[in-house]
Amino acid sequence: MDIIRGIRNIRKYPRPVVAIGVFDGVHAGHRRILEFCVAEARRIHGTPIVLTFDPHPQKEESIYSFDHRMTLISGLGVKAWGVMRFTRRFAGMGAKDFIRKITHGALGARH
Repeated sequence: MDIIRGIRNIRKYPRPVVAIGVFDGVHAGHRRILEFCVAEARRIHGTPIVLTFDPHPQKEESIYSFDHRMTLISGLGVKAWGVMRFTRRFAGMGAKDFIRKITHGALGARH
């Protein structure tokens, strides 16, 4: 699985399908989201990608380490893991700007 740290290092993948979240525990709800992401990417011959944040936006300790989460998530078929540094400036970005600049702009996501 590719690990991309920061928006400047994101590259385009074919027909990206993006799941966004911390996925700190990779519990049943997380797995369902990630499995849907992978299934949708397969359906459209795209690339399943996880976009996550570091550190945790709520400054909480993650249940699993970053490496363990990567192992669990890659085992579900995710091909790339984008890690955005969660800063005050980033936190202040509005939802529309986040979608326009990051998911559509940097990742090229449509799903």
